[in-house]
Parts: sequence; C-alpha cells; structure tokens
Amino acid sequence: GGTGGGGTGGGAGHPSAGSPGPGGTAGTGPGGTAGQAGSPGGAAGSAVTCAATAYCDNGTCRSRITEFSMPSGKTAASITRGPDGNLWFASGGNNCGSIGRITPLGQITEFDLPTCGASVASITTGPDGNIWFVGAFSALLGSATTSGAITLFPTPQGAYPTTITAGPDGNLWFGDYMDKIARVTTTGTVTEFPVPTPASNPWGIVAGSDGNLWFTEDGKSQIGFMTVTGTVMEIPIASSDRGLEITRGDDGVLWFTEDSTPKIGRVTPDHTVAEFGSPWMVSPEKIAAGPDGNIWFTDIGTSSLGRIQPNGTITQYVTASTPLGLTAGPDGNLWFTEGSRIARFAVR
Repeated sequence: GGTGGGGTGGGAGHPSAGSPGPGGTAGTGPGGTAGQAGSPGGAAGSAVTCAATAYCDNGTCRSRITEFSMPSGKTAASITRGPDGNLWFASGGNNCGSIGRITPLGQITEFDLPTCGASVASITTGPDGNIWFVGAFSALLGSATTSGAITLFPTPQGAYPTTITAGPDGNLWFGDYMDKIARVTTTGTVTEFPVPTPASNPWGIVAGSDGNLWFTEDGKSQIGFMTVTGTVMEIPIASSDRGLEITRGDDGVLWFTEDSTPKIGRVTPDHTVAEFGSPWMVSPEKIAAGPDGNIWFTDIGTSSLGRIQPNGTITQYVTASTPLGLTAGPDGNLWFTEGSRIARFAVR
C-alpha cells in the first residue's frame, strides 16, 4: 500500500497558539505506512493593549472620542438627551446665547435666543416634550420646541437660576443662588421656596427616586432635598466640602461632585453620605448616569472624564481638551461639550 499523507498544520494563534495538526491517515493496502503528524500550530498572537481613551476592535486600537465642530464657533456648555432621539446643548459667545441640536451622527443645528445679553448655562428635557434652559446669574428662563421655536419667560426679581431639571410632579425646578428653589410650570409660571440656611447658594438639582427634589449647596457643606410642596431638609457632608452638580443613578442612588476637596459624593435612599476620591482628580464638575450602569463626571482641572463604579472605584479617561457638559445619549454613548465642539465617547 501507499504511504499516508502528512497531517494539516495548526493555524496561527490569536491570541494563543494554535493546536498541532492531526497525524496523516494510514495508506491503503498491505504494508501501508501511517502518515506523519502535521506541523505544530502557529505562534501565539500578540495581545493588544489600548490606551484608556481607545478600545480594541479586532486587534486594532480605535479612539473612543469623536468630535464635531460647531458651525457658529460658540462655546458649548450644558448638554442633555432630547425627547426626539437627538442631543440638545446650550452655547454662548459674545454674550449671545443659543440652543443647539446634534444628531447621533453629528449633524449640528443652532437656534439663537431672541435677544442677546445672556448665555445659557443649564438645559434639560421638560415633561412637555420641550427643551428648557436657564442662564446662571442672568435671570434667564426659557423653553425651545424640537423645531427650534424659543420662548423666554420672566423670573422673579433678584432671581439667579443655576441648574434646571424636570421634576416628579410634571413641572420644572431650578436652583436659585439666592437661597431658593423654584418651581416652573410648563406655561412658565415661577414659584419660589426658601432654603432655610442663609448663604446656602443652591446649585445642582435633580429629581430623586423618593419623589423629592435634591440639590447641592455651593455655599455650605450640605446636601438638601425639598418636597414638591416646599418643605426642605438638609444633610451635612462629611468632609465639610461644597457640592456642585448632582445626578441620580439607575438604582436611585444620588451622586454629586465636590469641586474643592475634590471628591465624588454619594447619598443612598436612607440618607447615608459617602465620599470617594482619587489622586488624579482636581476639579470634578458635571456628573451624569452613564449607559453602562456607572456614574461619569468631568474634571476640568485635568481635562478628563472620570468613571465611578457603584463600589466607589474611579477611573480616569484623559480627553483632547477640557470637557464641560455631560450626558448619556440615545445611542449608548456618552456625549460631552468641549469649547466649540461636541464630542461622542464610546462606552465599551
């Protein structure tokens, strides 16, 4: 009989070595000789290690960040997920504010405010399907339809809105730096409620899972919450620092930035406060619940994004320039503002 053929060699490994090839099949007929074993498998493939701001795509490192320039060249600040599947942001330049829209593919449209004299500082989606905004220290309050029609509303004399959010009661609520929390109906009627601590300077605000409005105090080392009827309770922060921005996680836990310690604070539903820090942090500011179940924040002092896991573990992601506003997008990515650009950050 004939001699059996050699076995097939193993393939190249990726990333581990391939297996040796099987032996050849014995030849047929009397006296046939078994074939030789196949050649060994290929060498192990090289493991790919990407930087924190990149991810591995089939062995290739790709940037997590994609940037889109604003046609107007204005400076973008706050950003939020809109009711129409797009992102909406606030911008300003030469003391003239705008409301902008960016699609998940990066197409930008900007709508100027009817009058100049103030820039928009905070923006959110309202319960009426419109985009609502305020201007810090400018008494600016307004709404925009998803087609770009803007309406401005009067605010009480002496009011200085800081941050705006949709409430649990079908209204909008904003922090007033002059020791007040304000309720805004979807027709623009404003009612203010006093915060009992003088010089508390309410700043960030968010609706809690308990049906209350939670807010930070830039002037005192406290976190506060208010019922929709105006009753306020304040909770001390352990580190005697000041809270800045605040958000609610998917699990109902509240998270806030502390800009001078610097730390990230957490408030559980039973009002227990804990704080977390990392050596690289300098000035944490904006904060948002991410699409991955973690909390993300901007650090303007290190031009970074930060991720904090529910257990308090913090990871840094250095960006190309200083990130300002931050939100989770409808496409499963994070979106942030950075000067005259809007950036998309792939979370994977």
